[in-house]
Amino acid sequence: MFLGHKLRRAGGGVNFEYTDNQQSNSTATSYTFTSTQLGTPDTDRMIIISAVTTGSSVGGQGIPSTVTVGGVSLTKAYGIQYPVVGAASAIFYGKIATGTSATVVVTPLGQTLGCRLAVYAYNTTQSAPLSVERTNGTGDLVLDCVPDGIAIHSSCDNATSGRTNIWTGIDPIVDDVNTAWDSKWIAFSHVETTETSSVRAFQVTGGSSYARVGISFGP
Repeated sequence: MFLGHKLRRAGGGVNFEYTDNQQSNSTATSYTFTSTQLGTPDTDRMIIISAVTTGSSVGGQGIPSTVTVGGVSLTKAYGIQYPVVGAASAIFYGKIATGTSATVVVTPLGQTLGCRLAVYAYNTTQSAPLSVERTNGTGDLVLDCVPDGIAIHSSCDNATSGRTNIWTGIDPIVDDVNTAWDSKWIAFSHVETTETSSVRAFQVTGGSSYARVGISFGP
């Protein structure tokens, strides 16, 4: 099932899709999500997964360590945890050209109380992101952006009241998930970028005990 709107290529075809989100609030050391939607197959397709985990108060142990999609290992861009409150976040990416769905397995460094993820598909000739940033609080996640690009934000905060996500560029931010879950506030957001800049950033308002990661890609 398609969950978000699609960015179209100039010559036709789908360039970007928000394809799925999955969740488990089970206590575990690994989380398996079957039939996860990957979007439209393409030879240039990059799968990007934002993953958060909750509940581990041991420093670093809650950070998502590995993600596989149909048995294929993705590259971890960054992972970070706010250990005192058990909030962790990470973003993974990798080229997967074929298939419309697959089993996704998320493995944290240690036992956690829950895991939630968002899945994106972006067609790009590049094999690596333009930029990646992380923060253990409300600081700006400053990213490079280009026309026909994409920027993605993954956030986990020790709160159950509303948080606001902001993009400082000219393009609108879309909150794919922005909700209380498992005694935390979870946010997965994206921006389809149309400008060239090295100073645009994801920001948040409210709270302080965040684990946040941002990533951007170009075509």
